[in-house]
Amino acid sequence: MIIATLMLAISGYFLHEEYVANLKLEPAAPEAPAVVTKADLAPMLDGKQLANLRQALTSGEANVRWAAMQTLFTVNDPKIMTVLESAMTLETDPQMRVGIVLMLKTCRDPNALKVLSKGVRDTDPVVRVAALNVIGEVGDMTATPIVAAAVNDSEEGVKLAAMSALASLNQRRKAEYEELTGRLRHQYEEQVKKTQEKAG
Repeated sequence: MIIATLMLAISGYFLHEEYVANLKLEPAAPEAPAVVTKADLAPMLDGKQLANLRQALTSGEANVRWAAMQTLFTVNDPKIMTVLESAMTLETDPQMRVGIVLMLKTCRDPNALKVLSKGVRDTDPVVRVAALNVIGEVGDMTATPIVAAAVNDSEEGVKLAAMSALASLNQRRKAEYEELTGRLRHQYEEQVKKTQEKAG
């Protein structure tokens, strides 16, 4: 039953992706980006199917657990961040934990930081490096204290990854600051212009 659910979810996902890829839509007007979490997205499977997949997380087979995690992430399981955070503690294979961390590379869910934070504090330096690299790529500024603490790690590779992540976060902070000041400057100039036009 669990394997059937996995296969159904995976096949349904790829059919959905193919359908979306073939759509020809008119470009929409740009909108302000919103913070969207996995929990905000409607799951692609019903409650029973999600429950079967979550049950697969207790399998004694690592490949089954991994497939279940990937599928739950793909189909927008509202509980996926809790699932991944728990797996970071329960999974004994470092490669599994690295996989979980890398899964979040394209995720913009603020709750992902809890999972990545566990990765930064992992007992295995390979996992710590992977987590720091992902944080640097994602650019979550709230992770700065966690990354800064990792600069004092006992492993040289982890220290270098932490410094690299800090550099990326600082670059992002600088870009956001420049964007903000540029927008405020433009608003100020527009207001001055309108005031001058009224006065004239």
